[in-house]
Amino acid sequence: MATPVPVFPAAVATAAQLKVANNLITTTLKVTMSSTDTILFVASAAGFVPNCLVSIDKEIIAISSVTTSPNATLAVASGGRGFDGTAAVQHSAGTKVSMFIDAWHHNVLSAEIQAIETALGPSLANVVGGGLYLISKAYDFAPQTPGGSLIVGNNTITLSPVPIGVNGSDQRHYLYISGGTGNPEAVLITGGSAVSGGASGTVIVNCANAHSGAWKISSATSGIQEAVNSIPGSTQNVSIAVPPGDNFVYQTITLPVRSGTGHFGNLSIFGMGLSVTQIRRAASFTAGDIFRIDSSYGVGAVTIRDMDIINSAGGNKVTSGAAVHIQNQQTQTAMLENLKIEDGYVGVWIDTCNFIHLTNVDVFFTIPYGTQPGTRALAGFYVTGSSGNAATIANCNSWTFDRSTNNVQYGLLIQGADGLQIANCGFSAQVGIRLDATNGNVTNIYMVNTVVDSCTLKGIEFTAIGAGYVAGNVAMSNMQIVSYAKSGGGYANNVAGIDFTNVVGWNLVALSNFNIAGWQAAGIRFLSSAQSAGPIVISNGTISDIGLPAAHGFGIAFQAGVCGVTLTGVMFGDVLQGSGQCMEYALGGDTATNAQYYDWVIVGNNVRQHAAANWIFFGPGNFTGFRVNCVIQNNVGINTAEPSVAAAASLRMPDYPNFSFTGTTGVTEIITAMPPGFTWIFIPAAAAVFTASSTIGNTYTTTPGLPVYAFWDGNKLWLK
Repeated sequence: MATPVPVFPAAVATAAQLKVANNLITTTLKVTMSSTDTILFVASAAGFVPNCLVSIDKEIIAISSVTTSPNATLAVASGGRGFDGTAAVQHSAGTKVSMFIDAWHHNVLSAEIQAIETALGPSLANVVGGGLYLISKAYDFAPQTPGGSLIVGNNTITLSPVPIGVNGSDQRHYLYISGGTGNPEAVLITGGSAVSGGASGTVIVNCANAHSGAWKISSATSGIQEAVNSIPGSTQNVSIAVPPGDNFVYQTITLPVRSGTGHFGNLSIFGMGLSVTQIRRAASFTAGDIFRIDSSYGVGAVTIRDMDIINSAGGNKVTSGAAVHIQNQQTQTAMLENLKIEDGYVGVWIDTCNFIHLTNVDVFFTIPYGTQPGTRALAGFYVTGSSGNAATIANCNSWTFDRSTNNVQYGLLIQGADGLQIANCGFSAQVGIRLDATNGNVTNIYMVNTVVDSCTLKGIEFTAIGAGYVAGNVAMSNMQIVSYAKSGGGYANNVAGIDFTNVVGWNLVALSNFNIAGWQAAGIRFLSSAQSAGPIVISNGTISDIGLPAAHGFGIAFQAGVCGVTLTGVMFGDVLQGSGQCMEYALGGDTATNAQYYDWVIVGNNVRQHAAANWIFFGPGNFTGFRVNCVIQNNVGINTAEPSVAAAASLRMPDYPNFSFTGTTGVTEIITAMPPGFTWIFIPAAAAVFTASSTIGNTYTTTPGLPVYAFWDGNKLWLK
């Protein structure tokens, strides 16, 4: 017997190599043939086929072609005499010629199969780049019925055989118990002797319920966790395919489940496409994550893509957990691509991570949670942890379809992040985007081409909740920030398009190319409990439709102490509602007397739809606030007349350089907080005398209508 040589992978095997068989075919030789003849003259060629093998005496002959008439013959293939290790000899007329299933038929198939498998590699290793390619359904093992009763607490269960991917040492791995008597539940493995693929072994599981009767144990994750657990240690490039249809999950899938040694990297879990593969949270799974990626458990780069994740628990309220929770990914990347997540508590949670990339991930909230007991949904996207996070969120959306009940608190919630890029996204919730310092500083945030729409409370909120600080190096451009208006007009008690609340020390905040509309209190609001220095740059945008019917709001509202503001190229629009203006003031300041505002530049804005007296408000009256180093000029549509200052014995010099001067009272003292070198130019309406004193350098009498130049050297005012 010869050993077949496979033609694959150099070529594709054909019938000439594999040979063709037929059942119960036999005939006889009509003419004696020598050991070298290549034609067999037979009584009948019926049933014989090209590329078959015939046996005569102890010789096997390979046939290339068959002739049925006028003379039935079988033509021998090249090298076909003495085939497969037999001897070519003479055969007499009348000898039987038969088609058998010979050793060759089996051995050649074996050789070709081995060649194919060698080319593919174990688990398609040669196809997927030297790693593993697994199908999760293959690990969704048939339920076993070990028998006996289970109590509340730890129970030892014998598995025969031990399913692939199940080990007693995998103590972050859940199995599922159902059937019989007792409420079905996912149970955590806490120990046991089971070894993946063993003939028999035990797992110790912790039960919350008692079970008896014909209960059964199966995968809690449709085989996904078992597929992950089956990966050999130190393997790279692992791909797990999740098949189409519903794949129910009864407890968290942890990537990976093992701890200690045997770590692996570059894991990809993928479906067959959106609306094709569905990972579905089971009705009993109302708390906890569906996927948890944690590099502290020993996993490298992870990708989850091309599937739907139904994050609602069969209509039951989900009170905690995320569809995908990525945590402690400090040195490895995690990527989520082409995912559709529906409902739940959190869509995607990024916790204390670096190098996170979300692309084409949409989170939809459709269940009216506001009408159900329990906590409402928290956020579509949640970024938290200590500063040091770095993430990209691109082409992602979080929308709520039941705005009347405020069923989602935040579209994007950021509680500690450094280096977050948000591009081409959309958010809708009570608050579209919230940034606070609950779990670390929030710095280096860049948002571009992003829509915040139909929010019932705030569009973007910066707030200093927590020990850290918020809004260091924040840039937002090409933003659409629009509120949710109830049918019939009016607003749903919303507050502001962008709201800075009690943020101390914000700096380098830039907003450009924006549209803010439809907010009750303000388009942009800055509230600070302490002195706050910028720079804050707001440029090239529109703010309109601000306020309630018969009431006013502020285009931009500032509390006392806000400093370093540059406002240029902003159009303040005005839409009439009922009997009042939607925006009575373009800029609004603190109502305290002499509220202080430092280092402001308000240049080149358009407020033409506002009454001249109402375009700007500092302190208890127009222009009466204490302003230092402020420039307000070239704003279209406002009253550009210089403010007036009345003469007084003790004269407070304004914090702006130009004013008109009225009255004849002699001035013997001036009060100012302006820096040395500041110069005023004012035009007096009447003659008044400035007398040299401890704060006035020279005696000077003003002439009505002629400008006066006043220079402050830091100690005295000099006039000419």
